[in-house]
Amino acid sequence: MSGVNPQGVHVSGFKVPSAEELDHDYLWRYAWRLPARGDIGIFNRSHYEEVLVVRVHAENLDRQKLPEEEDDYQKAFSEMLSATSTPWAPWYVIPADRKWFARICTAAVLAHTLIEIDPQYPEVTADRRQQLLVVKSELETQAPKGTPSDPFAAKQAKAEAKQAKAEARGEAKEEAKAGASQVGGDARQAQKARSHDQPAQAAPRASRARPKGQPG
Repeated sequence: MSGVNPQGVHVSGFKVPSAEELDHDYLWRYAWRLPARGDIGIFNRSHYEEVLVVRVHAENLDRQKLPEEEDDYQKAFSEMLSATSTPWAPWYVIPADRKWFARICTAAVLAHTLIEIDPQYPEVTADRRQQLLVVKSELETQAPKGTPSDPFAAKQAKAEAKQAKAEARGEAKEEAKAGASQVGGDARQAQKARSHDQPAQAAPRASRARPKGQPG
């Protein structure tokens, strides 16, 4: 689930029922953790597994005072799959002996299901958009004091201002660099012109002194 927004995904693990959970029916704790509309809920141990266990091990039903069922895992499992698997919500039996293989199978099921569903963003009509703008304005007036009425727009404006400031700073550096290069070029040209206008001076000729007593 690494590609899913973690804010909309909730994982619930189910271990030994607590005292509060035993005060309710055996599926209460699962119903209490069902995901809200638009969220994704992951149950670490399916509630179907608990249904099977209590049907086989009737002693686990004593504290919950539920009726006993037939003591046959295979039959109970088959009945459960047959009764709950439908064309629009089918069951997929995936071997779990190798985790890598189980994950590939699970990913394939999810991918093919999404391809068949072909989910699309809903199209908003002009009237509906106007209604949403009215609701947005009402919500903005209820913003706490000292906070922006539209935090998303404020965040975007802040990011755009920061980007514009960085671009302006970069342009200023480029202009300063170009100006410095122009000044340096002008100075070199001026020095070259002065050197051209001045007459060349002959270098003084060095004379060698003849040591005393040596013939010329």
